Amino acid sequence: MHTHFISHLLDLPGIQITSVQQETDGLICQVQPNDVVQACPTCRSATSVIRRGTAYIRKVRHLPVFGYDVFLHLPAIRLSCHGCGSSFVWQRG
Repeated sequence: MHTHFISHLLDLPGIQITSVQQETDGLICQVQPNDVVQACPTCRSATSVIRRGTAYIRKVRHLPVFGYDVFLHLPAIRLSCHGCGSSFVWQRG
């Protein structure tokens, strides 16, 4: 499937669809964030944030498209701030 068209159709800014599979329960979209580092939600520093460990996959239900249920499989990326010691998960948008 054309992932660029599907990304535009689903209106997913900041996220790149890497693959789409049709399953019995709907469409499964494997997605990755365009930028995996975010500013710390506590101290707002963007320079002292690092990625920690490996991400597990979250299954998030999106709105149906053309009668298909749509599910996004996106990584829950754990981040850590050296500036204030805060630990958090990457958030979309």
